[in-house]
Amino acid sequence: MNATIKKWGNSLALRIPSAIAKDLEIQDGSKVKIELEGKTLKIELEEKFTIDDFMKGLTKENRHEIIDYGIVGKEKDIWLGDTYRDKEI
Repeated sequence: MNATIKKWGNSLALRIPSAIAKDLEIQDGSKVKIELEGKTLKIELEEKFTIDDFMKGLTKENRHEIIDYGIVGKEKDIWLGDTYRDKEI
């Protein structure tokens, strides 16, 4: 597929056809990485950081203890591990 480079302010822009954008699941505002390999322009989607990625980095050494702030506002009491507000369950 061919495309045309257009001026956009002081920069140049490449339009991504909607069919390709749909296949790649990208939209306005999607983050990409751009690399130059010789005379080839390489565009890759930025990896999304998931909760699973976060959990992989969680260890006993970098984890803090549970902090009980008490009831704030109108929410109900929260469950903390195997106890419910100092009562064994």
